[in-house]
Amino acid sequence: MKWTGWLAVTTVTILLLSGTGHAADVYCGSMRCFEVKIAAGGHSAQARADRAMNVLNQYLGGKTGKFTLRTKRSHVEVLLNGDLLVTVTTADVRAAQSQSTRALAGSWRAALSRAFEATKAQK
Repeated sequence: MKWTGWLAVTTVTILLLSGTGHAADVYCGSMRCFEVKIAAGGHSAQARADRAMNVLNQYLGGKTGKFTLRTKRSHVEVLLNGDLLVTVTTADVRAAQSQSTRALAGSWRAALSRAFEATKAQK
């Protein structure tokens, strides 16, 4: 019985841990911008990607889309017209095998900006 109980607990633990590691893509219109690989700040990768896409959708079709970066301690926020899209953490840097939070945030901002401009051109 001890062996069965330990196996059940181990199996459940593995399933729970594997469920938190799913990456999620961020799209602007029909263009894939980047992949959020990990959970951060108490939010799953999917929740982080969903937040970014929800903010993007608020501004699609508008005239202006200014993407900026704001450094806060050890992370960098990517903003659209002052609204938080996504926070880039040191864990994101490790997962993406990037050089720094600023470098990764810059590449995400550039991808978002290109996609945002492309969606304006399609109209």
